[in-house]
Amino acid sequence: MTPGQDASADGKIYVIMPISVDADAPKKKEAIARCAARRHLTPHFPMENVIAGEGPRQAVDRAVTSINRARLVIADLSYERPSCYYELGLAEALGAAVSLIAADGTDIHQSSNRELVRFYSNLASYERVINDILASID
Repeated sequence: MTPGQDASADGKIYVIMPISVDADAPKKKEAIARCAARRHLTPHFPMENVIAGEGPRQAVDRAVTSINRARLVIADLSYERPSCYYELGLAEALGAAVSLIAADGTDIHQSSNRELVRFYSNLASYERVINDILASID
Protein backbone atom coordinates (compact mmCIF):
# COMPACT_ATOMS: atom_id res chain seq x y z
CA MET A 1 0.00 0.00 0.00
CA THR A 2 1.34 3.43 -0.94
CA PRO A 3 1.30 6.47 1.38
CA GLY A 4 -2.16 7.96 1.52
CA GLN A 5 -3.75 4.91 -0.07
CA ASP A 6 -7.08 3.93 1.39
CA ALA A 7 -7.11 0.56 3.17
CA SER A 8 -10.19 -0.31 1.11
CA ALA A 9 -8.15 -0.23 -2.11
CA ASP A 10 -9.00 -3.59 -3.51
CA GLY A 11 -8.66 -4.19 -7.20
CA LYS A 12 -9.50 -0.76 -8.51
CA ILE A 13 -7.28 0.73 -11.22
CA TYR A 14 -7.65 4.49 -11.76
CA VAL A 15 -7.17 5.20 -15.48
CA ILE A 16 -6.06 8.58 -16.79
CA MET A 17 -6.30 8.79 -20.56
CA PRO A 18 -7.19 11.15 -23.39
CA ILE A 19 -10.74 10.54 -24.56
CA SER A 20 -12.11 13.17 -26.95
CA VAL A 21 -8.95 13.51 -29.08
CA ASP A 22 -8.23 9.79 -29.38
CA ALA A 23 -10.36 7.91 -31.92
CA ASP A 24 -9.07 4.65 -30.41
CA ALA A 25 -10.16 5.54 -26.85
CA PRO A 26 -13.14 3.12 -26.86
CA LYS A 27 -10.94 0.25 -28.07
CA LYS A 28 -8.28 1.14 -25.50
CA LYS A 29 -10.88 1.13 -22.72
CA GLU A 30 -12.01 -2.32 -23.89
CA ALA A 31 -8.39 -3.53 -23.83
CA ILE A 32 -7.94 -2.21 -20.29
CA ALA A 33 -11.18 -3.86 -19.18
CA ARG A 34 -10.09 -7.21 -20.71
CA CYS A 35 -6.67 -7.11 -19.07
CA ALA A 36 -8.14 -6.04 -15.73
CA ALA A 37 -10.83 -8.75 -15.78
CA ARG A 38 -8.17 -11.46 -16.23
CA ARG A 39 -6.70 -10.34 -12.90
CA HIS A 40 -9.96 -9.63 -11.08
CA LEU A 41 -9.28 -5.90 -11.19
CA THR A 42 -11.74 -3.11 -11.93
CA PRO A 43 -10.79 -0.14 -14.09
CA HIS A 44 -12.14 3.23 -13.01
CA PHE A 45 -12.51 5.76 -15.84
CA PRO A 46 -13.17 9.08 -14.08
CA MET A 47 -14.57 10.78 -17.19
CA GLU A 48 -17.45 8.28 -17.11
CA ASN A 49 -18.40 9.48 -13.66
CA VAL A 50 -18.70 13.23 -14.17
CA ILE A 51 -21.48 14.65 -12.01
CA ALA A 52 -23.60 17.35 -13.65
CA GLY A 53 -23.37 20.65 -11.80
CA GLU A 54 -20.39 19.54 -9.72
CA GLY A 55 -18.07 22.40 -8.88
CA PRO A 56 -14.29 22.30 -9.30
CA ARG A 57 -13.62 21.70 -5.58
CA GLN A 58 -16.01 18.75 -5.46
CA ALA A 59 -14.48 17.29 -8.63
CA VAL A 60 -10.99 17.50 -7.13
CA ASP A 61 -12.15 15.99 -3.84
CA ARG A 62 -13.80 13.12 -5.72
CA ALA A 63 -10.66 12.54 -7.81
CA VAL A 64 -8.46 12.51 -4.71
CA THR A 65 -10.75 10.00 -3.01
CA SER A 66 -10.78 7.76 -6.09
CA ILE A 67 -7.01 7.91 -6.50
CA ASN A 68 -6.48 7.11 -2.83
CA ARG A 69 -8.77 4.10 -3.16
CA ALA A 70 -7.00 2.77 -6.24
CA ARG A 71 -4.43 0.03 -6.15
CA LEU A 72 -2.71 1.56 -9.16
CA VAL A 73 -2.99 4.60 -11.41
CA ILE A 74 -2.30 4.13 -15.13
CA ALA A 75 -1.71 7.42 -16.95
CA ASP A 76 -1.65 7.55 -20.75
CA LEU A 77 0.18 10.74 -21.69
CA SER A 78 -0.45 10.44 -25.43
CA TYR A 79 -1.69 13.62 -27.10
CA GLU A 80 -0.05 15.61 -24.26
CA ARG A 81 -3.43 16.58 -22.76
CA PRO A 82 -3.27 19.13 -19.93
CA SER A 83 -6.13 17.39 -18.12
CA CYS A 84 -4.19 14.11 -18.08
CA TYR A 85 -1.12 15.86 -16.66
CA TYR A 86 -3.32 17.55 -14.07
CA GLU A 87 -4.69 14.20 -12.86
CA LEU A 88 -1.19 12.70 -12.97
CA GLY A 89 0.02 15.57 -10.77
CA LEU A 90 -2.72 14.76 -8.25
CA ALA A 91 -1.77 11.07 -8.24
CA GLU A 92 1.94 11.77 -7.84
CA ALA A 93 1.33 14.34 -5.10
CA LEU A 94 -0.81 11.79 -3.24
CA GLY A 95 1.97 9.20 -3.45
CA ALA A 96 -0.08 6.77 -5.53
CA ALA A 97 1.54 3.91 -7.39
CA VAL A 98 1.63 5.20 -10.99
CA SER A 99 2.48 3.53 -14.30
CA LEU A 100 2.99 5.83 -17.27
CA ILE A 101 2.31 4.92 -20.89
CA ALA A 102 2.27 6.84 -24.16
CA ALA A 103 2.12 6.35 -27.91
CA ASP A 104 5.48 6.20 -29.65
CA GLY A 105 6.75 9.69 -30.41
CA THR A 106 4.88 11.41 -27.58
CA ASP A 107 6.84 14.17 -25.85
CA ILE A 108 6.71 13.57 -22.11
CA HIS A 109 6.47 16.70 -19.99
CA GLN A 110 6.12 17.08 -16.23
CA SER A 111 6.32 13.82 -14.33
CA SER A 112 8.55 12.59 -11.56
CA ASN A 113 8.97 9.27 -13.42
CA ARG A 114 9.25 10.34 -17.05
CA GLU A 115 12.12 7.91 -17.64
CA LEU A 116 9.80 4.99 -16.81
CA VAL A 117 7.18 5.64 -19.52
CA ARG A 118 6.25 2.51 -21.46
CA PHE A 119 5.60 3.29 -25.10
CA TYR A 120 3.21 1.52 -27.48
CA SER A 121 2.89 1.66 -31.26
CA ASN A 122 -0.58 0.28 -31.98
CA LEU A 123 -3.60 -1.27 -30.26
CA ALA A 124 -1.95 -4.69 -29.97
CA SER A 125 1.15 -3.29 -28.28
CA TYR A 126 -1.10 -1.06 -26.13
CA GLU A 127 -2.85 -4.13 -24.79
CA ARG A 128 0.48 -5.89 -24.18
CA VAL A 129 1.76 -2.89 -22.21
CA ILE A 130 -1.42 -2.76 -20.10
CA ASN A 131 -1.26 -6.51 -19.51
CA ASP A 132 2.40 -6.28 -18.43
CA ILE A 133 1.66 -3.41 -16.04
CA LEU A 134 -1.26 -5.24 -14.42
CA ALA A 135 0.74 -8.48 -14.21
CA SER A 136 3.41 -6.61 -12.25
CA ILE A 137 1.00 -5.80 -9.41
CA ASP A 138 -0.19 -9.37 -8.84
